[in-house]
Amino acid sequence: MRYYPKRGYGIELSNFDTSVLDEFEANLQELRSSGEDKEADTLEDKGLEGPWHYEVLASINEWDGDAYDDVIFDAFDTWHSVVPMRIGEISDERGGETTGVTGFNPGTEYLIFDPREQDKDAWNKFKTHLEENGIDLVEGSWSQLG
Repeated sequence: MRYYPKRGYGIELSNFDTSVLDEFEANLQELRSSGEDKEADTLEDKGLEGPWHYEVLASINEWDGDAYDDVIFDAFDTWHSVVPMRIGEISDERGGETTGVTGFNPGTEYLIFDPREQDKDAWNKFKTHLEENGIDLVEGSWSQLG
């Protein structure tokens, strides 16, 4: 086995405020329990305020630590037409699976994308979405055992 160079752009997981899910669910439940189904349907159709769709936040909220989580990847594909390459921390492990990590902060978890694996128009639209919402993309690289 040998190491292969990897490069990606990451969004810190701290940019995904999953705490809004509880409030959104509570508001829906309150409307439904008080018989205001039409208002609840309207709220549900409108969705969450902010940059992320409910399904994206819910999938991240339920993330179990798997670096290749298909549920998260599918949610991004559905709502942003881009697919992450991995999620989590990329730790520099001399002699381990990853080494030579640059750009990504140790101890920080990221959702990482490889722009070369994305549709160019979808990737540009996604980057515009991030910029409009003040969300930074962090560029990083590493070598991965393969």
